[in-house]
Amino acid sequence: MIYLRRQNLLFIKTHKTASTSLDIALSCAVGDPEDIVTPLLPEDELKRAEIGGHLPQNWAWLKPRERRYLKDFAAYRDTGTIPARHLPGGEGKLYSKAAARFYNHITPRALRKRGARAMLDGAWLVTIVRHPYEQIVSWAWHQKKLRGLDVPLSQVIDAGIALPSPNMPYLFDRHRRPDCVVRYEHMAEDLAQVSDRAGLDLAAHMPVTKGGHRADRKPAPEMLSAAQKAALYDRDRLIFDAFGYER
Repeated sequence: MIYLRRQNLLFIKTHKTASTSLDIALSCAVGDPEDIVTPLLPEDELKRAEIGGHLPQNWAWLKPRERRYLKDFAAYRDTGTIPARHLPGGEGKLYSKAAARFYNHITPRALRKRGARAMLDGAWLVTIVRHPYEQIVSWAWHQKKLRGLDVPLSQVIDAGIALPSPNMPYLFDRHRRPDCVVRYEHMAEDLAQVSDRAGLDLAAHMPVTKGGHRADRKPAPEMLSAAQKAALYDRDRLIFDAFGYER
């Protein structure tokens, strides 16, 4: 999540849509002490630091926790290791979610529950969408690598389709719809208005993140069965229809 106070721009991240790359790019536009930048996974935080993006600020409930995060990140840059206190559960993060008022992939509903209704309702809200076929395949490759799953990709895809749609809460919250949705497939075109609002050429600042998870670059429609496509359409019908995605 990124909030740019002067531009009144709020970006919330969907799942497996290149949202981390856009988050990193937007952090390069941070310039106000009240801007909000939430932590990323350590390897993505490194990429943010390498391109000159702004490190996390104003995300924790308590300021000492933010200082501890920056200290831990500095140690991670030097050693490549995560402090043991952050390792339980295999999260591989430099912070505890319990310490975070705002966090990576926070939903509009969670923002309201955490006392940020005024910011959510008043900001120019931006998020990103991707064809559900490509999104589920990207998710499945990520899960295989993250969890060390030695099972066929199709089995992981089936498990993913059986879960609730991960991006519906960002795109179709009943109280707050996004003002701008960047389409992954039309990134350059759709980023233009976000760049204008942010005052920064975002495309020039977007790194490639997590790209190494996908071992097969075939188009997703060629990797999904007819049954998987039908089940995915049933689950994500609103996304297909709202953004004109072909079945």
